[in-house]
Amino acid sequence: MEYGISSISEFQDFVPGADGTTVADLSPNAVSALLFSLEATLDVDNKAPLLAWFQNIVTRCEVKVNGAPVIDLNGEELLAYAAITAGKRPIYMNMAEGDNNIVTLNFVVPFARDIFAGKEGLAAGKKGDKTLTLTYDDDQAALYDAIRINVAQIVLPTASPSHSIKVLRQDFTPTGTGLAKFAITREGELIDLMLWATTVPSTTASTATLDYIGIYENEKPLNVFDLRWESLKALFMLRVGGGMGFSQHTHELAAASYAQNMDTTDPSQNADDFENWAVLPFGSISDDYLKPIGGLESFELQANCGDTNAFKIMAVRRVPVAELISH
Repeated sequence: MEYGISSISEFQDFVPGADGTTVADLSPNAVSALLFSLEATLDVDNKAPLLAWFQNIVTRCEVKVNGAPVIDLNGEELLAYAAITAGKRPIYMNMAEGDNNIVTLNFVVPFARDIFAGKEGLAAGKKGDKTLTLTYDDDQAALYDAIRINVAQIVLPTASPSHSIKVLRQDFTPTGTGLAKFAITREGELIDLMLWATTVPSTTASTATLDYIGIYENEKPLNVFDLRWESLKALFMLRVGGGMGFSQHTHELAAASYAQNMDTTDPSQNADDFENWAVLPFGSISDDYLKPIGGLESFELQANCGDTNAFKIMAVRRVPVAELISH
């Protein structure tokens, strides 16, 4: 499939200088993905940069087609979606500590499972039909002096995609511990259920906000039941793989100024980049089997809630582009 990659002018070497929101038009041609680069000039010393710093550069990302949202996520959710759907963790450049160091995080936000096939993506239309809106934090807790945002788009000038990927967030707070059901929006064909929970198993407790889950379709149990959070994390590996990526780990450091980080043991992983995330796959990234849920009477997650802290469900789904164009 013929394709092109072009910068989005509003987000080409964009240095905000202050907190704010910027809206940009995407190409009138079909668009299958966005390429993000988030650059930060550090304002801290003796501390290695963490993924969380970059999660909060973009506080909200909205992609709309004819005013209808296709993506509406905060920075942390956007990075998790990018990793799960693209199947790759973010790529960093110059992840080194030090005041005034320039560190960059790079990732892909797809609208298609195969961004070069032309079968899925945001359909071609008129200028202004497709928009990208970013809300950003220019100086998050004095961690950096300045930020720079670059966003490019993968354009398929001859493609006529029939479907697009869509992902929106649903927020829930259990009213008590124990079993409860939570309704999932019924639309399109389900690829993945992304799950975020406030409480996950730790070094001192195995409690999780979602201790174990099941799926109910039209009030009847589907073939997913009593699945523990740890098993969902194992499924996460199928989408994203293992490895610690940005997560901080420790080494022995001789300089006195680094004494607070002294560790004479072997390097150890303190936490994963996506510690509070899990995924339940319903479809394949590589073929056309997906789980239709648009015509169901009900589709619910049943959870045994270990506490009453908040959790989120983000259903990654495929929807016909005709439904987006009709808005």
